[in-house]
Amino acid sequence: MQFFGKSDTGKRRSENQDSFITEQLNENTVLCLVCDGMGGANGGSTASSLACSTFLKSIKKKLPEFKEQGQLEFEGRIAKIEEILEKAITATNSAVFKKATKNKDLAGMGTTLVCALIIDDLLYVANVGDSRAYGFSNGEMIQITRDHSYVQTLVDLGQLTPEEAATNPHKNIITKAIGIHKNEEPDIFFDNLSASNADYLLLCSDGLTNYADKNTIQNIINSDITLEEKCNKLIDIANENGGGDNITVVLVKIKD
Repeated sequence: MQFFGKSDTGKRRSENQDSFITEQLNENTVLCLVCDGMGGANGGSTASSLACSTFLKSIKKKLPEFKEQGQLEFEGRIAKIEEILEKAITATNSAVFKKATKNKDLAGMGTTLVCALIIDDLLYVANVGDSRAYGFSNGEMIQITRDHSYVQTLVDLGQLTPEEAATNPHKNIITKAIGIHKNEEPDIFFDNLSASNADYLLLCSDGLTNYADKNTIQNIINSDITLEEKCNKLIDIANENGGGDNITVVLVKIKD
């Protein structure tokens, strides 16, 4: 398994308020995380960096409690892993919320969060907000996460099509974020990578998906270049198409 991540300020922002982590936790476990901060002059970058550090610390502390033997499973999902992710997000939300309420200059700050925890062939993805995770199988790009956003709610209600949502002027209004409320629950997704024949995993902030369409992203991921070159090219395309936001991409190659 190989992985690479990169973040860019974009063309129009003066500060990069995205943060990310790619880390090999042990010989069979990889953690990837993308956070897109929001709020005030320093609030966004503070929220996203604090979220990353707190989440990583919690995972490292709790993961040794996991022992594969004897764990409860449901359709291949291991309950203890999902519990570890939920506790990490609870701790992260609490840390950002407390810092925002104690410092008036940071009031209202928050961040999206999307993470992937890969243990052997098992993939666990958790998200809060509209930063996304995509899987690639046989060259096909499939969105794993569902945005916590105003337009996604309208899509779910049948009031907008996905195509209309992509160009809706309110598409950046999110309905969940880390640190805005005292408590926040994530969505958690599971996949058996060997069974799904997965090739790549992509985590990104909306600075990519708002400025690069699905076909363009898919073609770059499927091209015969290195992971670093793929990430650079994705960021270049987003910037060429306007670069109106910070752009963060984390790419994992599942199979060597």
